[in-house]
Amino acid sequence: MAKLVLAGRADCPYFAKAEFLADYLQKNLPNFRVHKITLHPDEWENWLQSTCEQNGWKHTRSPIVWRELVDRGGKGLLLGGFNEFMEHAQHYYFNTSNMMTDLMLKIGEENLITHIEIQKEEEELQRLVNPLQVWITRASAPSCYSLIPLLANGEIFGMAQDISIHLLDSSEQEDILRGVVMEAEDLACPLLRGITMETFSDDTFLLADVIIVLDDFPEQENLSSEDRVRQAAEKCKDYGSLIGCNANEGVKVLVAGSTFVNLKALVILSQLPCELHRNVVALALQLEYEAKAQLAKKLNVNAAVVKDVIVWGNISGVNFLDLHLAKIYQYDGAIWGPPSYSHPLLEVIYDSKWMKNDFFLEWKSRQLHRAGMSAAHAIATVMRFWYQGSPPGEIVSLGVISEGEFGIPEDIVFSMPVKFQDGGWEILSELVIPDELKETLLEATSELIKEKDIAEPFLQESDSSTDQTSDFQIQQENWLVGKRESDLAAAQDSGLPTQSSSFLADCEDSSVPTSQESLQATLKGHAFKRESGLAAPRDSGLPTQSSSYLADCEDSSVPTSQENLQATLKGHAFPTEQDIIQILPYKGSLILSYEDAVPTQNESTILMQQEGTLPTQKESVLQMQQGALPTQRESVLPLQQEGAIPTQRESVLPMQQEGAIPTQSESVLPRQQEGAIPTQKESALLIQQEDTLPTQKASVPPTPKESAAPTKQASSIQTEQAGALSSQQESSTRTNEENDAAR
Repeated sequence: MAKLVLAGRADCPYFAKAEFLADYLQKNLPNFRVHKITLHPDEWENWLQSTCEQNGWKHTRSPIVWRELVDRGGKGLLLGGFNEFMEHAQHYYFNTSNMMTDLMLKIGEENLITHIEIQKEEEELQRLVNPLQVWITRASAPSCYSLIPLLANGEIFGMAQDISIHLLDSSEQEDILRGVVMEAEDLACPLLRGITMETFSDDTFLLADVIIVLDDFPEQENLSSEDRVRQAAEKCKDYGSLIGCNANEGVKVLVAGSTFVNLKALVILSQLPCELHRNVVALALQLEYEAKAQLAKKLNVNAAVVKDVIVWGNISGVNFLDLHLAKIYQYDGAIWGPPSYSHPLLEVIYDSKWMKNDFFLEWKSRQLHRAGMSAAHAIATVMRFWYQGSPPGEIVSLGVISEGEFGIPEDIVFSMPVKFQDGGWEILSELVIPDELKETLLEATSELIKEKDIAEPFLQESDSSTDQTSDFQIQQENWLVGKRESDLAAAQDSGLPTQSSSFLADCEDSSVPTSQESLQATLKGHAFKRESGLAAPRDSGLPTQSSSYLADCEDSSVPTSQENLQATLKGHAFPTEQDIIQILPYKGSLILSYEDAVPTQNESTILMQQEGTLPTQKESVLQMQQGALPTQRESVLPLQQEGAIPTQRESVLPMQQEGAIPTQSESVLPRQQEGAIPTQKESALLIQQEDTLPTQKASVPPTPKESAAPTKQASSIQTEQAGALSSQQESSTRTNEENDAAR
């Protein structure tokens, strides 16, 4: 029996054609069986990769076909893709498919639609088998009693989603919970698969999909406010740890109550991975509903027609009610419109005195008469928005983790305007905060930061850093700028910047050089000089970098770069001018060289020539001959033509006219008279005697007779010239000895 497995993307046209041929063969051949695997395009790549790795195959396209060895067992035998399957059917079964491309594409689209519908049916069946697990903490609270019917009626999670409710509380509340369970069972809700009582254990929040935290920490005589904060943080830390260990991956956590709501949400999410931080929110909608009810009572309308009221800040502490964007629909005023037409709320309420004084007092007083029904309704509404989305264009107040929106510090839970869509929420960061709101936001931020500081031991290390408000950040920046200015002033007074002031100066003040600029300035001879002045390297014959390094190695009186840095930080890196010769750069550090460690100019030149950094005289001449370096005349001539430097005649002539230097005639004549320098005639005779210059007579072509032998007169002249030359040499030798003695 031949059993083939055909797998591919649901929208693949080649998979549609191969599927059509496989169905035909299975219908007409008794021993041919085919198993089809259809995958969504988003799932295809991962599935194909894992299947090929598991079986040791190499395949990258849709579809993929392999043969199952039914009779002998073992892994399948890979046939290949679309082309290989068509060849296999042609060779073994003498059948093929003539489906056209347009029909292939159409069937591929239909296959994708059918696949999506089948997936939805399977998910609905799975929900019937595995209901949504809903956990409620402190289930003995009055709000839980009103919340259970709202969760079980199908309006929140959908009419096809079964739920199972777990009521978590302490063992002291067992009697109350037993009564709640019996009343929930009496409701006979078709979607309520079960309701159980739970106590705190290691299995708490096991497989939880939704968690609603109702814990409150009311005032007590023997507990201070800080003790209550620590108590709430400790409890929520245990909740967060168990949620991270036991709950499902996409668990949604809603924190409600009347005390420390923002802090409880922050502690819980601090125990969870970063990808779950957006799954923890705090309930602010109850405050919004209470404000809408108070405004609707003033205007004599239904509270449902008041929209876009925003609650900012700490839900259970300092907060602010923003009515600048609030609207009222279906208002019986001078202007009528369709149901979608609205009036700005602040333009409808004319009683400004009531708005300024009485409204906020009445709003706060409503919070003292809560019995649990309004909290349950607000919780149910937020959960419905979270799963089904909020009405288009409607603003919802929600406590969420801040990421710096509206200038609010990061990593604190803050009530802001949001909208729900696609199973999540999004902050409406494009809204503008009114000026009168900013001061209240700073006050609320300071309160939340104070609570966070108290609860810091119960937060994870990644979230335990202290956040600052915008005002605190401004103060910190002002302090930093003042510190920079003081450091720079100290550096300018001392003539040398410290390590801290140098870094700050690099950031803001270009007058203080960086390390690279310091090195360049040192080479130019003006790096970090005192006002009294250090001799420039060029003027004082400073050694090169190589000679300084050798001097440092030979002489221990020169400090190392580390010692120099330590001395710089102590503020006395530069001794007195009498002790220091210069500052030398070496490998990015400042080195202090003392007088006994500085080589002479000749030693520096020799060392540089040995290292190859300075060519010798012979190497320079060879380079000039090869054309690599210009000659002296080639270098000077353009500058003389431009007038940048004078010629030799222009330089010497003024000095000769002033008598500063003698002319050539004045210089040579006295020495010729003294016999130290031969005259022009004597020089010519000497050259002629050495046969390097012909005489006047010798320049004329001699006759054969004259060239045969010198005359007697010529011999006599040569003898006299030889005697004169000998006496002249003796006179020159005496003159040189006298000059040496004079020196």
